Amino acid sequence: MGYPVLNSFNNVPITQKSLILCDIDDTLLTNKFVKFTANKNNNLVINLPKYTDKDGFTNLLQKLQKTNSKLYFVTARNIKYIEFTRRQFKILGIDIDKYPVYFCGDIPKGIIIKKFINMTNYKNIIFIDDLKYNLDNVKKELGNRIKCILFQK
Repeated sequence: MGYPVLNSFNNVPITQKSLILCDIDDTLLTNKFVKFTANKNNNLVINLPKYTDKDGFTNLLQKLQKTNSKLYFVTARNIKYIEFTRRQFKILGIDIDKYPVYFCGDIPKGIIIKKFINMTNYKNIIFIDDLKYNLDNVKKELGNRIKCILFQK
């Protein structure tokens, strides 16, 4: 199945009362690993998140406010990574309490969305992910209720 391709959050088609469901890894952010060597026996590796499209994401947040829309994150990360995710969002300046995160782990994203996210109050529902199989699963579970977009930076 073919999906529209997005390379900037500036191009997300937001209308009044939209619900945006967005992946985290390789969609919202990428991970940069920085290795520090204190001495030959002691290495420290720090994982620093970096926006894939900071300006576009900032504009997306502004559009969400103007259109009475919502943003939720849907990630394949396991719930045990909640503190790691919280730290990454804090570094990026994203309030994890304002934008809920659904941790799917081994359960397909479409099943989690269908089971836990109330979509009845939204006219326009968009799912953004960098992996085609996640888009396929969400489309299979939710059909035409949702527009799936492939993110490629």
